[in-house]
Amino acid sequence: MVAMTNQILPPKPLLECPSCGRHTIVEYRTSVYRCIACDFERDLEEEDYHSRRNRRSKRNTNRYSQQEDDNDANPLPVLLIGGILVLLLI
Repeated sequence: MVAMTNQILPPKPLLECPSCGRHTIVEYRTSVYRCIACDFERDLEEEDYHSRRNRRSKRNTNRYSQQEDDNDANPLPVLLIGGILVLLLI
């Protein structure tokens, strides 16, 4: 005969609903959390996708602004070096 033991599981932390303020948030589906009191719902996977996309677009914006700054660079050093090379070749 096998004795059955009851294991006491630690309670999950209660999440507060940002809409109604109650602690009734449950995981409805994978990465989707819903409040059972007011039907508030949030998909964390979708938010993660948007935040990664925003970071990527900001990074690209910074890259383009750096290229624009390079286009406004002073052409004098290039002309001086080119002129010196021409004089050396003559």
